[in-house]
Amino acid sequence: MFESGDEAPPTGKDCTICIRAFRTEEAQRSHWFDHHQKTCTIPLSNNPTRRPGHAQATDNSIDIQLTRSKRPSQPFICSVCNQPFNTKSAVAKHSKSKIECRTTLIRNHSSSSSTPPSAPRVIGAIISSHASTLLPEESSILRVGADNGQPPVTTPINNSVHDLFMAPGTSGNNSTHTKNAPASLSPFKQSPEAINTISSCVPTSPPEESLVFIESNAGYHINNPEKSKSGFTSTEEQSTSTSAALAIDWPSHDTALLRCSQASTGADMQRVAMLSLMTGSGFSPLSILGDNGRVIDAMVPTFQVNTHAPGQWKTMAHLPIPTKRKWEEPDGCVNCNPPPAPGLDDLWNSNPNSVVSARIFEELSDSLRKAVERDLTLHPQTLLALSRFFAGAVLYNTRNGQAILINTVEAYARTRWLDVHQEAFGSMEGMATITSLPGLNGADRYRGFRPISLGAFDGKRLVIGTLLADLLVTSSVRLDQRLGEEGCSVGGTTTTFVINNEEESRAIRIYLDKESMEAGEEIGSNEEAWNVGDMAIVYQLRQLKTKFHEPSTFLFSRASGPLTDSHACVPATIFTVFDRMKTGEGGSYAAAALFRALGEKAVLFGAKRIDQFVLTREMVEAFRQRCKEGSTMANHFEELVRLFGDLDTLKVYHNDTLNRLLEKVADLLAPTVTQANRNVVLDITQQALCDPKSRIS
Repeated sequence: MFESGDEAPPTGKDCTICIRAFRTEEAQRSHWFDHHQKTCTIPLSNNPTRRPGHAQATDNSIDIQLTRSKRPSQPFICSVCNQPFNTKSAVAKHSKSKIECRTTLIRNHSSSSSTPPSAPRVIGAIISSHASTLLPEESSILRVGADNGQPPVTTPINNSVHDLFMAPGTSGNNSTHTKNAPASLSPFKQSPEAINTISSCVPTSPPEESLVFIESNAGYHINNPEKSKSGFTSTEEQSTSTSAALAIDWPSHDTALLRCSQASTGADMQRVAMLSLMTGSGFSPLSILGDNGRVIDAMVPTFQVNTHAPGQWKTMAHLPIPTKRKWEEPDGCVNCNPPPAPGLDDLWNSNPNSVVSARIFEELSDSLRKAVERDLTLHPQTLLALSRFFAGAVLYNTRNGQAILINTVEAYARTRWLDVHQEAFGSMEGMATITSLPGLNGADRYRGFRPISLGAFDGKRLVIGTLLADLLVTSSVRLDQRLGEEGCSVGGTTTTFVINNEEESRAIRIYLDKESMEAGEEIGSNEEAWNVGDMAIVYQLRQLKTKFHEPSTFLFSRASGPLTDSHACVPATIFTVFDRMKTGEGGSYAAAALFRALGEKAVLFGAKRIDQFVLTREMVEAFRQRCKEGSTMANHFEELVRLFGDLDTLKVYHNDTLNRLLEKVADLLAPTVTQANRNVVLDITQQALCDPKSRIS
């Protein structure tokens, strides 16, 4: 057989399977009988872009196909990583270097900015009859896979359409043509009628000149690593089958290996090194479909996989979905528990959290931007809806694999007229101030949204910027590492998840909790809404210590996710720290009681239960009695009492003198709030997000 890079001989014999050219009939017969499993595993006739004269070099599990490049200066390319070369010796050196080729391949597949082919070619379709008891009796399953790396699309079709695609001599019934599978698996170009039928059945219409393969469904799937990238699976004769009844996103060979080794979120070279180590370990990945509809990866000895697989398919087994489940096991329903959103599958497999992964997430879309970009003067409830949307969201950094769950978020309006605590913008000493304001040129990953870490006097603040507001994350927990106190952040600063620049910001993928999205939509449509929820409203006040004379200080625009919305898991503020006080004496107790009373007054005023937002002399004097004589806190309370004069009440809004005294009291209360938030971390990590089986009672 000719070597890599040689031109095809002008005369000779071609292999009927792979169309590979040989100089003599003897070489062709040797290729067929002696080396069939090694050199003829992938029919080149299945790929119209490969022509006679192409050579194949196999390096363990990496298949390097050398083809002529259209560019004269670089006549050879690697079909695995699409890297061009000038000479065949450079290609040979490249094919021997697993690390170089695998690194390029991993980067190509993990890069979120890579552009898929504009016209993906359909490379395979599986049709199975009566594959599931969930389908009508006269229905079949059509499963179409494309060569753009996307998972196959599965859809029910009528059996009349099924017969249209079958090769001559086969039947539409799965049990009658399985034994003659090799004859019915021959690829052939479909008629325009068949192509149009596929276009009407599958959401992504294939090109008119696509090749279609017909295969019968089997009890389990053995996936070839050389084709696992495309999602096309081959099957063998087994008993009753059900696995093609649903669209399952089976992982590729390398992806499954990385998941098993918990290295799928590491750096490129770390993943390459782990792949090389795992490939030579004598074990292969086994992908199993769990009863919750998610794929679980495990490692088994390679010889056990080969025992159940045909000769040319040798690396991955996919077990079928059970056709029936007990009525008392609703968690096994894939309709009630759909697979995770694209991009989160690797996160759940690398470090699963049963509490968080059971939630339903949807990636941030442009429809949300259109829904929230409204004038806050006309629609003030939009600020509340924004905080509700992002409460319980997941931020996933696709560059380093870090991810967090947002437990609590606070919304601040962009302009000072609407919110006195707005994010500063403008310039300082001739330099524009760095803000979270999204770029207007489409530079952000999500138009109208920009996650970024901004510097503050006390540390980095994690903010999600929008055009009309900025969302400050005040509680979060890392999802890519073991659940613990070190990965949980509670307070105004976030050091466990830092986004340093716009380039890193574009690498962040945002997934919203479906329950929070529904609640946000309800708030956004309610013109009378003034808070984000009807329970524990005082906990919806933001963590602020200044400007108590401004009405915008008392906006109820703070929301917590569905998993951490109990008062024990919400970060403490000066308005709520009183609930965590263990003693009834001292200046801290008096200050906490004062601000808790102030918060309750704000709730009653917002609900229009009282006509005026005021402090009473009787209340302040009662709190003064709790302070230690001669202490700084006692002196501040005495000043508050003198401020009343002959009055029994003091208005809170637009009272600058009262505000200055309240700010002094709030500063003294700040250490107590910080200490209380340490206990909030324990409640989140040991109770709310902890696996129920290991939860501390």
